[in-house]
Amino acid sequence: NLTRQILYAGAELGEPKASATARAVVTRRATDPGAPPPAVVAVPAPFHPEHLERFRPDVVGLFPDAFAPRSAAFACLKHRAPGVLVLDGGAEFTYGTFRSLVVGRDAPCFDCGPEELDRMAAAERRERAARAGCGQERTPSNVLTNLFAGVLAARAVATYLASGAVPRAQHVVNWMLPERLHLGPELPGCSCWTATRRSA
Repeated sequence: NLTRQILYAGAELGEPKASATARAVVTRRATDPGAPPPAVVAVPAPFHPEHLERFRPDVVGLFPDAFAPRSAAFACLKHRAPGVLVLDGGAEFTYGTFRSLVVGRDAPCFDCGPEELDRMAAAERRERAARAGCGQERTPSNVLTNLFAGVLAARAVATYLASGAVPRAQHVVNWMLPERLHLGPELPGCSCWTATRRSA
């Protein structure tokens, strides 16, 4: 949460985060001085499958604070959005991860890869059910960990737009290790995309 507070400078109390973020993206963009402002549409509502047909996104970022909405959104993307670049990143204190994939490609998906969103969402629900409130969170957020996860996401978008390629491995940020940032081993393809390609 600390790393995104700059998005809300000047926001009105009660204003949706989506609206404040859209305004920040437009006003703080790094483009040529004469270039027209980007078209940014704020959708201050929970993710719904209808959004895929309505907005037809080229890139979708899965960055909520919980695994359950990530898992639900990816399940929808997996079956309804072939060719879309999906970014997934998260952080907890000194540890963070980031992966990207293109829906329908022969690569490990977020259900079969190291993230296993469904399994992690179930474990998170069990953990939260046993807590009385946010004050019992085990670890705080770490600004630098979130920063690097965001930089990796931005680089993935730039690389994909330039070449159509995405890395076949997961990036890991860990401030407790000497190398701090490293790329995990190349992950094998999974069988999930076979059904996706048949239904697309």
